[in-house]
Amino acid sequence: MQHPVDLHLHTNLSDGTLSPTQLINLVVSKNLNIIAITDHDTTNGLEEAQKVGSTLKNITIIPGIELSTETDNVEIHLLGYGIDVHNLDFQQNLLNLRNEREIHAKKIVEKLQSMGLSITWEQVRSLASDVVARPHIARALMAEGYVKHNFEAFDKYIGNHAPAYISKKKLATIDAVKMLRKYNGVSSLAHPAGIPNLESLLEILIPSGLIGMDVYYGRYTNSQVQKLLTICKKFNIMALGGSDFHASGNPKEVHPGEVGPPLKNGIDLLSLLNKSVDLA
Repeated sequence: MQHPVDLHLHTNLSDGTLSPTQLINLVVSKNLNIIAITDHDTTNGLEEAQKVGSTLKNITIIPGIELSTETDNVEIHLLGYGIDVHNLDFQQNLLNLRNEREIHAKKIVEKLQSMGLSITWEQVRSLASDVVARPHIARALMAEGYVKHNFEAFDKYIGNHAPAYISKKKLATIDAVKMLRKYNGVSSLAHPAGIPNLESLLEILIPSGLIGMDVYYGRYTNSQVQKLLTICKKFNIMALGGSDFHASGNPKEVHPGEVGPPLKNGIDLLSLLNKSVDLA
């Protein structure tokens, strides 16, 4: 079954490998109607994507972002939709986050070097167009033959419980929700199935502006989807989601169109953002 909505996509401006133009051409070839580009800590790919999208029929691009946050020492990713990307204060906040990411990535490279792995910071930095993230380190490890794919790099070296992992400063989740709301956006939890005490977290975040969460996501099982749908109904929030596509080449990577929320859910989000869409 082909899904017409994907609200969780990445380009090479963060840790994806496709340019915004390549990503838009791909989703159009898959007959998607509503998408959101949600790069990590940057909106710098949106202008190119929207320029390409404006020349095409039946495609609406929602400006998005993905932020790494933390609540009670648990890492929680937050998606923002409809933010005012031209707000200078917002862009300064994102620049600060990107600078912290770069410092963090350098520390991981140094730790890998101390473990005897011959990759360099210059090599990693050259793989990034804008935001430097752990997947760029993974690609450097792949290039040197230490691992075969991104997943293996995370499992073996740089994942959250791997030998070269170094924690980094993150926004408090509730502060990130409030920040997105301040800049005219709405927020949604990314890949929430593994979040402990999810319902307690929702009780805290919804009054501050959280409007939904990924339900139709990646390779979530039907059981996971149904459980998350029940929670969405209980809290009266939107069931959103998408592929979380990076074009990373990982085994069994989910591609745009293979998973996503119903078209109505995408239109409801557009309505919430005071957007209009013509899918005729």
